[in-house]
Amino acid sequence: MSQEPNQKPTSDPSRKRMFVIVAAMLTVWCAAIYFRQEIRVRWWGHQLQHTSDTNKRMYYLHLLMSTGDAAVVVAERLLSSDEPGERSLGAAILHTARGDRSTELLIHTCNDPDWETRKSAIAGLSLRKDTVALDALRNLADHADVRTAMFAVDRLLAVNSPEALMTLRSLALNHEEAGVRAQAIVSLTQDPSPQTIATLIECLNDEGCSKAPLATEQNALESLHEALGKPIVPAESQGSIFGYPSNMIRAAVALRTLTGEEFGFIEASPEDRAESVTAWRHWYNSQN
Repeated sequence: MSQEPNQKPTSDPSRKRMFVIVAAMLTVWCAAIYFRQEIRVRWWGHQLQHTSDTNKRMYYLHLLMSTGDAAVVVAERLLSSDEPGERSLGAAILHTARGDRSTELLIHTCNDPDWETRKSAIAGLSLRKDTVALDALRNLADHADVRTAMFAVDRLLAVNSPEALMTLRSLALNHEEAGVRAQAIVSLTQDPSPQTIATLIECLNDEGCSKAPLATEQNALESLHEALGKPIVPAESQGSIFGYPSNMIRAAVALRTLTGEEFGFIEASPEDRAESVTAWRHWYNSQN
């Protein structure tokens, strides 16, 4: 039997198409592996923004916060929303990010028109331990909205640094707003250092009195409001539920908490308080 002459293999178009498809699939797979973090973050952000279920929102918020700086792109999109609730979520996402861009976004958001969003941004700043965040919180102590200023001062404690305590002492002595001084005085109750004791003794001369509730009092009022579905007192007099102690009384209570001493200041008449302050100074000098 005669054999057919050898022929050159001809190209098979279907085989070429198969190789192209396989190569494309491998490329897509590799890209998905390489960009899997970004893909997941954007998907979680989409789900977060398009669900109204509270549990699901908290679930996707937790996932996004677990990615740190990778979720900044989602936070930035949420912060540009017209919906205060979405902006508040955007600020919350930034609590676990630490890059410069996240800090910039938080500082900007501290002036958001929505109170809850501002609070979330201020809380996020206080979780950073750098001087940029500390300076931003100090600047917020001069905010036109006293409630915002007092909340920022309250969050200085969370920074937990010697510089933050120095800032609190300075605010307690020198800030022009009585409410800010009151918040700083109460916050210093957490620090038993000699420098703070000396500061609080000087605050025994502060006759200022603020009707604005402290940060912790404001949180309690808001929780009651949420539970009852209505304010328990008119907004303009919310502080009245807690009374209006003067800053000198707040300082005396803080000193009693820290040292166990009082020297009769709280019960003393105004004309006798100078003698009590002198007793405090003698005691301090004998201890240091």
